[in-house]
Amino acid sequence: MFKTYKNQLGSIHIFNTGFFGCLAFLLNPGLLWAFIYGFIGLMILRSFKGVEKLQYLTGFLTPIFLSFSVLYYLQKDIGVLVSDFLDRFGFIDLTTDVSIEQYIFLAVLLLLFLTVFFSYNKYTIRKSIQAQKKIDLFYWLSFIALLTTAFTDGFSYSGLLLLCVVVSTLFAMNITWIKNKIYTEMIHLLLLAVIIYTFYV
Repeated sequence: MFKTYKNQLGSIHIFNTGFFGCLAFLLNPGLLWAFIYGFIGLMILRSFKGVEKLQYLTGFLTPIFLSFSVLYYLQKDIGVLVSDFLDRFGFIDLTTDVSIEQYIFLAVLLLLFLTVFFSYNKYTIRKSIQAQKKIDLFYWLSFIALLTTAFTDGFSYSGLLLLCVVVSTLFAMNITWIKNKIYTEMIHLLLLAVIIYTFYV
């Protein structure tokens, strides 16, 4: 998507944005919001014209068309597969099968996200227009990640992994602002300890 910025020959990248967004959706129905993210992202990066919107929509629909074509060729019961696919939509449920380690992970991630969220002005001040647009895309991605997490049946890490991408990228800028290097190393060690505890304990 970033390659479409001020690119007069960005048709292939617009198509690919829709294409890979749909692939993510087919692998995880909760990522249906990727369609909206791609649409908003392209509107932020360029003057998203009518023809380009059609290119994006074509890219998004292509994997769906290919998937149904393969299923039809293999004589699979498409109705049953679609029903199973739609059953994966739902709402997040933190009351079942959520361990204390997962709650710790969510608490740390929430703390880091709030830090990143309230640091927006510091990220964008004295930055080029292109840099500001890309930072805006990260914030939109965090919004899409929260929607994906909220509308996935049960509890899924797929949306949270997207949020981790945003938090890890932007929070690194917060760390670079710390002049005392000892504090930065302590933060790195603390985050590493939390990660190890979450995944191995």
